[in-house]
Amino acid sequence: MGNSNNTYNAEICATGILMSKDHWLIFALCVKVVLCILGVVILPIVLIKEKLSALFHRNARCIFRCHICFVIVGAFGTVVNDGLDLLRMTAFKWWSSNATCPVFPMSSNVAVPLRLIKIFGMSGIVHAFVACVLERIYATLIAQTYEWVNDKIGVILSVMTVLTTAGCCLVIGLFSDKNMLMPMTVIPPSGLKYSLMVLYVDGYLELFIVIVFGVLWTLNYCRGRTNNHIQNSLSFKFQTQENVAATSLFFPLAVLHAIFQISTSVIMPLFLFAETDQVKRTRLVGLLELGPFYNFALPVVMLWRIRAKQRKIDRLMASNLIGKFSTGRSDADKLKRKHFEMLENMFK
Repeated sequence: MGNSNNTYNAEICATGILMSKDHWLIFALCVKVVLCILGVVILPIVLIKEKLSALFHRNARCIFRCHICFVIVGAFGTVVNDGLDLLRMTAFKWWSSNATCPVFPMSSNVAVPLRLIKIFGMSGIVHAFVACVLERIYATLIAQTYEWVNDKIGVILSVMTVLTTAGCCLVIGLFSDKNMLMPMTVIPPSGLKYSLMVLYVDGYLELFIVIVFGVLWTLNYCRGRTNNHIQNSLSFKFQTQENVAATSLFFPLAVLHAIFQISTSVIMPLFLFAETDQVKRTRLVGLLELGPFYNFALPVVMLWRIRAKQRKIDRLMASNLIGKFSTGRSDADKLKRKHFEMLENMFK
């Protein structure tokens, strides 16, 4: 029994050393860790500067904050998860070059909780998008009265998002092997089936999110073009404008996340099922998991939207609609009122 354990440990150690020599895997881990760190650093700055969500309904703002929290958790999980693997395969390997196993294996008791932090964040981003879609559908259907709807809907959807994501992670954790050594911080084979099920469901949800957001943006944009009709109330017009503004931010974010998530939810599972070698399967997870790229892309897209809004304001200023010319218009209005007063006095 002891010899078999020693043989297994030696195989895991040899696998870790083999993976540490894979330059593409090391490069992929390094890129994901660096981008997630940059995303976490830039995101608070963007949130302080951005005014894009200021006009959103309270429910939309609540769900958007929930979405941001999942992004931060996912980025933290990636830095801890992939960062630990990166350190084990580079710095720790160099420091322990004379040890029996320079790339020490990871116990599933440690690897699974670390991996679940990452899964909780990455899957929660998708579920928060679903909550946002449901809220925007409701806001579109009852645009006439949605302005007075309280913020309980946003809170309820956010809580349901957290509970659903936590439930998925709990199932994966319960069915994962305990006290098992692995070459990387990944889900063990026994829990991999449930992890892939979550990925597949998230992949289908991504398609649903993108399609519905596209339809909602088109519908509200067309409504906005015809909002001059006298039968439309001011509440309806305001809510339509708010729907357009919200979907104009959420739609490109959903498309961007879908691009990264498809690689993780669709392409990666196909390769994993086709590959029987555990070493190659573990390597594929590190190379094809592109979901963490969204953690950096989110603040970049928000900066782009902030800049687009600022350019629109600059164009309005240049066309003498707002800004530095307002003083001139104010003087002209005063002169006009003075002329009317003089004319009125002439007829007294």
